[in-house]
Amino acid sequence: MCCLSLHLRILNTFILKFAKKKLQLPFASKRKKKKKKKKKKKKKKKKKKKKKKKKKKKKRKKKSWRKNEEEEDEKEEEEQKK
Repeated sequence: MCCLSLHLRILNTFILKFAKKKLQLPFASKRKKKKKKKKKKKKKKKKKKKKKKKKKKKKRKKKSWRKNEEEEDEKEEEEQKK
């Protein structure tokens, strides 16, 4: 009798160790575990980048302030002559 209980104790510890490690032994798992369904990953479509059209900037004619002053002076001189 004592021999049998010892064997059972050893067998029980062996089963528990394997059950903790989640190894599948037919006599270790009492409950059937539900299999989890794997979710399929959706592939993301890559968006095509649209090329931006560059707007042409209108060039403004920049007059230097010196030239402006000279022109104004010339105009004033012409007016004075008249």
